[in-house]
Parts: sequence; structure tokens; C-alpha cells
Amino acid sequence: MARWNYLDLSWRLILVFGCFNILFAILVPVLSHLLFPRTFLFLSEDQQFTGVQWSDILQLDQRLGLWILLLMDTGRGMMLGFGILIVYLAWKVVRKGEKWGLNAVFLSGLLSGVYSWTPTILYFRQGLYNGVSGVSLGIWTSLLIYAPWILGIAFGWIGLQKRGRFRTTQASQNNTNQ
Repeated sequence: MARWNYLDLSWRLILVFGCFNILFAILVPVLSHLLFPRTFLFLSEDQQFTGVQWSDILQLDQRLGLWILLLMDTGRGMMLGFGILIVYLAWKVVRKGEKWGLNAVFLSGLLSGVYSWTPTILYFRQGLYNGVSGVSLGIWTSLLIYAPWILGIAFGWIGLQKRGRFRTTQASQNNTNQ
């Protein structure tokens, strides 16, 4: 029976999480700017949440729409840096089974998640459940993006525990053989 290499699964899943962040950080601003002044990210749930239509914003002043878009760009810029950091940690540190790297991925994912999940929770409280919008990832997108992170962290911790037990067992056998 084949045994699972939990650490190998861990760094690969965390790598996928980082790549998701990089992909969205690049695609969303590019598409938003290519389509402007047509909306790409101010969707119906944003309109329901704010009570304002995208056309009303543009009618007030097109620069206000651009300002909203640029504000979203700053968030995507941070998302890009975060994604690069996660890819680096997965490739260079978690892959080697370094506990501190796995802990860093856990904490950074948790902290970035707070900023992603807060709007989703606020939208959810307003009865807006589907939620992909300019500021809310929505439930399904959150699950899609964060599932590899959750599984990667879980597999990493299992892998570190199993490796620790193996090393302890092997070390104790070496001591008894001497």
C-alpha cells in the first residue's frame, strides 16, 4: 500500500494557493482597466449593498469610477506580493519541511483572509450570499481560493508530526543499537 507524503502534498497545495493569488492579482486589474468605463467588478451585489448603480457613479464623475478602480488595484498589488511570498515559502521552505515556513504561511494566510472574509461576512449579513463583487470574494470563491491553503497547512502539520515521530524512532533505535 502506498503511503502519502503529507509534506509533499502540503507544499504543492500551498503553491496552488499562492498561484491563485498571483493569477487574480494580475487578471482582475488588467481586465478592469481594459473594460473601463464598463464595469468589471462593481456587480449587482455591490449595487444592492451600496444602493448605487455603476452608471450613477460614472454620471457623477468618471474620475470617481477610475478612483474606485485604482483603489481596487492597490488591494490587488498587495495580493500579488502576498502570492509571491507564499510561492517562495512553499517552494523554498515548506518543501524542505521547515516548521517556521509552514507557520509563516498559516499566519500570513490567516491575516490576509481577515481582509478577504470581512466584506464577505458583511455582504452575507445583508442577504447577499453569492458574492463575487468588487470587495467581496463571496462564499464559493473564498472556498475555492482558501481550500488549498487549509489542506496544505493540515497536510504540512501531519507531515511534520509523522516525520518527527520517524526521526525520534530512528534516533532511539540508533541509540539502542550502540
